[in-house]
Amino acid sequence: LFWSLATISLVWTMGQLVLRRAELGEFFGELIRYLLFTGFWAWMLNSGPAHSQLIIESMIKLAGGASGQNMMSPSGVLDVGFHLVDRALTQSSILSPLDSAIGIVLALVILVVAALVGVNMLVTLIACWIVAYGGLIVLGFGGSRWTSDMAINYYRMVLSLGLQVLAMVLLVGIGESFLRGYFTALEKNVSLHEQAVLLVVSIVLLVMVNRVPALLGTLANGSSPQYALGSGAGAGAAMSTASAAGALAATASRPALEGAGQLAKA
Repeated sequence: LFWSLATISLVWTMGQLVLRRAELGEFFGELIRYLLFTGFWAWMLNSGPAHSQLIIESMIKLAGGASGQNMMSPSGVLDVGFHLVDRALTQSSILSPLDSAIGIVLALVILVVAALVGVNMLVTLIACWIVAYGGLIVLGFGGSRWTSDMAINYYRMVLSLGLQVLAMVLLVGIGESFLRGYFTALEKNVSLHEQAVLLVVSIVLLVMVNRVPALLGTLANGSSPQYALGSGAGAGAAMSTASAAGALAATASRPALEGAGQLAKA
């Protein structure tokens, strides 16, 4: 794909110069620009995986150093939820069924929220490697100046995902450290108040993981943020669109209904 587009671009450029009867200096100038452009994108095509890997690994290392955790995995926050569920089940008693049931429910909700945080991080990491290696076909469009914007979008997307990973690892690292520290400082018998605090903290972490990385990723491509779990604005827009569609359908069907009524009277 790359060399086919490069050949087409060369033929078209030289053909235009021949039709214009350009001078020899103009021929050499266009040829030098073509060789520089084609050589640059050929190098970018061959080095695409290495560049993408460096960008993603650099962002992960930067965020890990900022959060104080060099090794980061999506299951880190999930482990805290499992430990809390285990402690809630261990301290449950038949003598206090209501408190035990509420504690188990709160622990399960915290586990679900922690699982959602881990899923968001896992999806972002998977998307990075899929785009880095599966999106290499787009770099083939760099062989022509008319389609080179598509090749530029590849690096924009990789940089955008790298920024999202940076924010994701930073937030999850700080949140995991806070949750682990608070969970370690808990009493042996976890109270409902302490579980409620952990639930609020985990929900705040989930909202931040859902919003901040997508917002930071827009710095690379300039597009509107796409939140991982959707947003209220999107739901409101969908409801508005559905209402408008219903009103349009009602307006469009009104003449048909009036015509049918007149036909029935006749």
